[in-house]
Amino acid sequence: MGQRVLNRFLEDWVLGSGLLQPRILEERGFALGIDISVPRRVMVSGVRNFQEYASTASGQKLLEQAEGEAASLAGAGCLVFRNAGRQIFLVQGASDRHMEQLAGRIRSCVKKKFGIGLVMGIGGRARDIHVAYGQANKAWRSASMSKRDVMTYDSKDALADGLKTLAADENVMLV
Repeated sequence: MGQRVLNRFLEDWVLGSGLLQPRILEERGFALGIDISVPRRVMVSGVRNFQEYASTASGQKLLEQAEGEAASLAGAGCLVFRNAGRQIFLVQGASDRHMEQLAGRIRSCVKKKFGIGLVMGIGGRARDIHVAYGQANKAWRSASMSKRDVMTYDSKDALADGLKTLAADENVMLV
């Protein structure tokens, strides 16, 4: 039950409407040993060709093992939860360089151990967790569309690369 309660809290905090009742959210976090006032960076990770793995029992087991490995590589100070086929990492006050190194380490270890390619999106330095998640998710989507493995929201090419690839895929001209 403990992991389910933690996952539910993290979803409410990062993805849901938990911040509409900040005092209750803060109390729930405190009960779980989580201080929601601590600055955190958000990173979104997804498996390249996810459906290939998700469509079989053996592929699903491999995904589960790879996600467990990714979570353990993130370290003890990192909060990790799963949502819609992606993992969301909440990393305490990390620099851009640290976030990129963490993404690279997770990607290379998962690829080496399981043969699974990951796409990583790193949010900017937004204090609001919803904004930070939105940034990380946009970077992840752009990385997925541009065939890059790791992309930061603050990267000057993040959105441009994603739009160019989308336009090329859809035969659309950007102006």
